[in-house]
Order: sequence, then structure tokens, then C-alpha cells
Amino acid sequence: MNDENKGRSMTPEEAASEARKKKIQSFKLHVDDFGFADASPKPNSNDRVGSESVNDILKDIASTVNASKTAKKAGKSSEASRRRASDRSQAKRKRTNGKEETSNNNYLSLEDNTAEISQKEEPKNKERFVPPVYVEPDLERKTDEKYELPYDERVAAIANFTPEHAKETPEDEMQRLANAAQEKLGEKIENDTQPLMSPIPQQSDALADETAENAESEDDVISSYSDEELRRKMDLADKEQLKEYKKSLKKRVRKKAKRNGCMFKLVWLVMVIFVATLLGMFLIRGTNDMLAIDRGALENTVSVDGEGGSAAQDNGVRTVNVDIPAKASLDQVADILVENGIINEPMFFKLYASITKSGEPFLEGSFALETNMDYEAILNCLLYDAGPKSTVTVRFTEGMSARDIALELEQNNVCKMDEFLDACNSNDFDEEYDFIAAIENDDERYYKLEGYLFPDTYTFYVNDDVNSVIEKFLDNFEQKICFDTRRYSGYSEEMTVEEYAELKGMTIDYVITLSSMVQAEAADENDMYTIASIFFNRLSTDATDGMTPYGDYDVNKLRSDPTIYYPYHSADDVPDEIADTFVSTYNTYNITGLPPGAINNPGENAIAAVLDPASTNYYFFCHKPATDTEPAVSYYATTYAEQVQNEIEAGLRDENDTE
Repeated sequence: MNDENKGRSMTPEEAASEARKKKIQSFKLHVDDFGFADASPKPNSNDRVGSESVNDILKDIASTVNASKTAKKAGKSSEASRRRASDRSQAKRKRTNGKEETSNNNYLSLEDNTAEISQKEEPKNKERFVPPVYVEPDLERKTDEKYELPYDERVAAIANFTPEHAKETPEDEMQRLANAAQEKLGEKIENDTQPLMSPIPQQSDALADETAENAESEDDVISSYSDEELRRKMDLADKEQLKEYKKSLKKRVRKKAKRNGCMFKLVWLVMVIFVATLLGMFLIRGTNDMLAIDRGALENTVSVDGEGGSAAQDNGVRTVNVDIPAKASLDQVADILVENGIINEPMFFKLYASITKSGEPFLEGSFALETNMDYEAILNCLLYDAGPKSTVTVRFTEGMSARDIALELEQNNVCKMDEFLDACNSNDFDEEYDFIAAIENDDERYYKLEGYLFPDTYTFYVNDDVNSVIEKFLDNFEQKICFDTRRYSGYSEEMTVEEYAELKGMTIDYVITLSSMVQAEAADENDMYTIASIFFNRLSTDATDGMTPYGDYDVNKLRSDPTIYYPYHSADDVPDEIADTFVSTYNTYNITGLPPGAINNPGENAIAAVLDPASTNYYFFCHKPATDTEPAVSYYATTYAEQVQNEIEAGLRDENDTE
């Protein structure tokens, strides 16, 4: 590194240039050792030497060295040679003192590896040897081909330059370059038998003198070659020492491995036996559980009646209700089965389900599983509904509203109350049932299907589908109203309820709505026919603006108490958040005629009473409530004055309150 470069960091380009300069300087110093550079003019840094001149230079050097050897063996040394050697020694000492000033002129500019070097000037003293300027030959490039790299590629090459032989010693590098040059001439330089360079024949005497001078000072000065040789010997000694250390280390490792080998084999054998035992036990227990070999009767058993009324068997096998939630995972199902005693090995069950690809999704619902069912039967039941399911039988009485039915279904684990009521307001059943599709004012009703959930005794699956539950009600209604026939008074042929209502000029929805009011008001079956007659008499006053033949007015308002709080039974049933502002749109004290729809689900007797009411001239009625010992008592009246007296007698009004 030059003095001006000290104290600052160098760019990659500068570092690459400096490295190449050091290589050239090393070569130049070796040439100087032979005494060829002192008398020659210093080459200009801008001079360029073509790669084709290397062959000639090498030939001249080889001939000179050979001649020098010949002269040395013969013992001939001319006076002229000694004089030239003395002159070179003086020049060399001068050159050494001013080495730093002129060192930069000894190098060839390396800006472009492929550019040709200009011809050097002819030396003034042709008898003195002109030292060659070192140029690293490009052996891969053809000499007759001119090649110029683009500027961008040259900059990139300098930035990424890494010496190919960065770890070579200067002697090895010089020998490699010389060999490459000689190989180009078709010759091979041998390291031990042939010198690196041969001097020019004309300079053999000078070379001999210079060699003698170097030999005299060999005892005082150690050359760079000696330093490198010493370093190589030291490296060789280190390598030998490292090699011996590695050998001793390997011996210790082998000895330790041999000592611990028996213990390792013993531990490994014990572990293998232990794992094999556990695996064998797992397989045996899992196989037995898969085939239901070890599963017997449970201490706490539940008898479940299926569709065929099957109960627990007498052979010790029991049936257990298993509830599977919606979107249950395989882990959840396995845990549920273990808790209910259906399986004993959940890990083996999950493994079996995974291998047979019998995993999710599992069906939602309650399943009746027997304790002697194998894995295949259990999975078929839970995945494909291929096994018995738990059922429940529920009886719905006449006059129950949609809310009453929904609550009863939820309490019996058939379906959720909210889901049932939502389905009652849907249009999912219009296409299948014509009497539902005929409803025109469904937007005015609290529950569209109110009145069509025919009261009867039904059997449902536990956690059944809500639409399937409703279809059972509607199928029963359709059978009783649209398909079953009977003979009515005055007609010789049997007819369905639907056909008879049409003969009477009423729609099914009209009959069901009025029947629901009769069902809610009547005390018994006989009372239904009279109350039906009273409702028809009041409705007929629409032609006279609600005036009866007896002078009472506003009678076309049916004033039925069960309609006041519908869809609730009383004020206590109304939710607290709407209790203060709730007003039913079904309240027949506020509206004339029938309400928008039925207020409950009437039975066959109420429907029959509406189709064939009694013939009376009553416009009013009331009831004395039933007690534990006495049934309810009905009171009928033609005028409002008679109604007041009936209410006083029934205990519904004070004697002084006659208004």
C-alpha cells in the first residue's frame, strides 16, 4: 500500500489494483535479483506490451541463463563482465535508496487486461539488457483477436475481483505463470531441474557475477524464498502435529465407544421390549373393544322404547341414550361414548374411524346404542342413522296454542321452542299443503300455522328435525279434515269436513278460526254447540250494524275474553319488556267480526259444533267457574239485561253493578 493510502479504507477497485501491483512488484524484484533492470530505462506506466512478446522474452531469458551456466562451468570470467557487474552493483544501491520514488514507474497500468501495450523505446545502450515488464498473460484469449470489454462489465469485474490463486506463495505463482507461458510454446518447465527463467545469452557473464555476489551476501541476508521455505516447514510441522492429535482422538473415541457399547445395547433392548409390550397390550385391548368382547351390562341402565316398543334385553346387554350435539367432532363423539359406557378405548376408536374414513360429520340427535355394538355398528348408527333412536310420545290436548305446543316439545327434548315457532311462521309448507297455501293474511297473524297443529298423541324422535315435527301435525290435520269422511244430518252421502264447509259457504280457515274461539269459551261438548250458535247470531248483526232484534247494539263485536291477550293466555304471561304497551291485534273487544286467525288449535268436537251449531236466539253467554267439587255452569241470554243478571248469579258481577 502506498503512503498516501494509509489511514483510509480502500474501495474494492483500489484493493484489486493494489493486489495486482504487488504481484508485478514481486516479479520485478526477482528480475532485479538477476541484475537485468538496473541499466534499462524505466518503463512508462502508460506503455503497453502485447501478449505476443512474451514468447520472445522467455526465449531470450532461457538462452541467457544457459549461456551463463556454460561460462560458470568453464571458469571463464572476462574483465568486461566484472566491470559490468561492478556498475550494476552501484546502480542497484542507488536504486534501493530511491526505490519508493520510482516504484510506481516500474509497473504496467492495469486499467484494461485486454488492451495492447505500446512498443517500448529502443534502449540507448544496446549492450545492456532491457528488463521485461511483467504482464500477466491471458492464456485463454487468442492473440490475433482484439477484444474490448464494455465499460459496465469492466467496472463489475473490478468490483468482484478475487485472485484465483490468493493462497499461493509468490514462488508458486511465478512458477505457475512461467509454466503457462512455456506450455503455450509447447514446453514444460520442471520445478527441480529447470530454472524459472533463463537469461539472455548476451548477459550470461552478468548473470554469473550477480549470482556470485548474491551468494556472498547469503549468510548476512535471508531472502524471501528462505522465509517462505521456513513457513512451509512450520506449516508442515503443524499439520503433522494436528494429524497426530486427530489419530489419538479417534483412538480415545473408539475406546470409549467400545466400553459403552454393551450398556447401550442393553438399554436399547430393554426399550424395544417395553415398547413392544405396550403396543401389544394396546392392540389386544383395542381389538377386544372394537369387537365388543369385554363390554357387558352397565350398572346404571336406561330402558328406551323405540318405534317398535323394544326395551332392555334379558341377556345383560343394555341400551343407553346417547345425545350427539350439532357438528360434533370425532374427539367429542369418542368422549361421549366413553362417558356413556359404549366404548372403553377412545384412542383405538378414533384410530379405527380414521383408517376406515368414518369420521365427521356425525348426525345430530339422540341415539339408542347397545353396549354390545361393535365399532362398525356404532359408526353406522351415528353417521347414517342406521341404528335405533330414542323416541318420545307426547299428547297435545284440544285448545293448546302454538306456544303451548312448542313448550311441550322442548320439555320432551324433541326440538327447541324458538325453532318450532319460527318454522310456524315460514312458507316451507305452502307447496305441500293446499290449506296452508290458501291463507291470505299470514302477515297479520302472530303464527301462521296456529289452528292447523291438530291436537292428538304423537311419537317423535328425541332431538328431531323441527320441520319433520310440524309435518306430523299437518299430515294429521290433512287426514282428519280433507280425507276422512262422515255422514252429516240431512245428507245421504258421506263428506269430508272440507267438502261440508264448502256446502255451508265457509272456508277451512273461517271454520278453524271460529272453532278455536268456541274451543276456548265452551265448558263442555254440549256447550260448544250453543256458543257456536251465539257467535253466529252476533256475526249476523253485521247487516244491521250490530243491532239485535231486541234493541241491543254493538253486538257484532264478539267480546271473547281469550282474545284479549293472545298470543298469551293472560296479562301475567306477557313479557315484562312489552307488558305496559302490549295490545293484541286479536282483541275482539276492539275489532268487529273474527280475529285475523285462530287463537288455538281446536279439536274435532269444536269443529263439528261450528259446522252444525244449535238453533237459538241467544246473543250473550257466561260461565260460573268450575270448582274441585262442581263443574262449570253455563248461562245464556237473549238481551244484555238478562246477561247482567246471569253474571250476578254466576258471581262475575256485584249485585249493585247493573250497568
